[in-house]
Amino acid sequence: MHVLCFQQVSLGQGRQLEHSLAQGYLGRNIRSVYFGGGTPSLAPPTFVPSILETLEKNGCNILPDAEITLEANPTSLPDLKALTNHGITRLSIGVQSLASTETLRSMNREHTSEQAIRMLEGLVSSPHQLKHGFTFDLMFGMPNQTREDWAKELELATPFAQHGGHLSLYELTLEPSTPLKKAVRAGRVTVPDEDTKADMYEAAVDAMRDAGLEHYEISSFAKPGRWGAHNYSFWMGADLVGIGPGAHGRITDLKSRRKVSTRTIPSPRLWEAQVRDVGTGVIARDELTEEEYAVQLLAGGLRTKTGLSARIFRERMNNGLTLDQFLDLDEVNRFVDEGFLEYDKDDKAVKNMGYSKTYNFSEGSLRPTEKGMRVIDSILPMLTP
Repeated sequence: MHVLCFQQVSLGQGRQLEHSLAQGYLGRNIRSVYFGGGTPSLAPPTFVPSILETLEKNGCNILPDAEITLEANPTSLPDLKALTNHGITRLSIGVQSLASTETLRSMNREHTSEQAIRMLEGLVSSPHQLKHGFTFDLMFGMPNQTREDWAKELELATPFAQHGGHLSLYELTLEPSTPLKKAVRAGRVTVPDEDTKADMYEAAVDAMRDAGLEHYEISSFAKPGRWGAHNYSFWMGADLVGIGPGAHGRITDLKSRRKVSTRTIPSPRLWEAQVRDVGTGVIARDELTEEEYAVQLLAGGLRTKTGLSARIFRERMNNGLTLDQFLDLDEVNRFVDEGFLEYDKDDKAVKNMGYSKTYNFSEGSLRPTEKGMRVIDSILPMLTP
């Protein structure tokens, strides 16, 4: 993106941010800010400070330990000293593969595996370390990828994950009508079968555990104290103010007190024009029913090792609905007995509490075991009536 566009978008984001804050977020405590989409690390130096200054100008309190994340491409190492001075505390790098440029090319990625390794090595050796380290992602189930290929990926990734403190892991999804999906269907490209992908996932869980990283969320591993604050807050049902082209958010409507999903115009030019005209680039506002939001809380909470707190569930619901009223307790009890879920009546993330077969879900946390975390998407639809 050209600098001119970044300047225009930066100005527009400031305007939309002020508009969004005026909808009930003035003076709030800010626990995380995430600069994503495109390549914000290539933005002019004033880009990040201007957004943070807008928050403070509108009475928001950026907490001392707030996580301020910037997405970066693995093609070149940004100036970490400058980023720190501008308020950035964490980098997120879209790596996907450290072992195979051929795999990256099959996914239309512009960088090479060698470039990604050089960037991560630069982050490790830099005298200017970010407060909250860095995270990067790997993908498995890639075209022509074998178990041996994946073992090499994990071998290369482990020391960087230990230093940066965080790793995200994603399975390749073959979207309908894409060239890759058509090539697989025609037999021109092969992808690992379900058993192989399950083995790859298990190998990653084992490797990260041995390296001292917690499997704290289905797709995420982190050293203690390095959980991704931004994503974790979303999984726990917190409000997210999304600004900028193509941004998604979830806010609380001031009148109804219900949660509202927001979406902004994806085109930077059209987004900037609308912000200039009406102060916001939001193109859609979908008010969630209480049931829809409850499902989001359940799905988000059970992605994590801490699970869903009955107290948090009750506090976030406006209609007095409690967790035990929302759940199908017979099904929940069955999955607890089968070792897929755990119930912690003290609302703490403590495993193997040893309760009897009678469970009360009006208090405490319901969370997946390691066994359950691997199949939670299959379990979720059966947990509610």
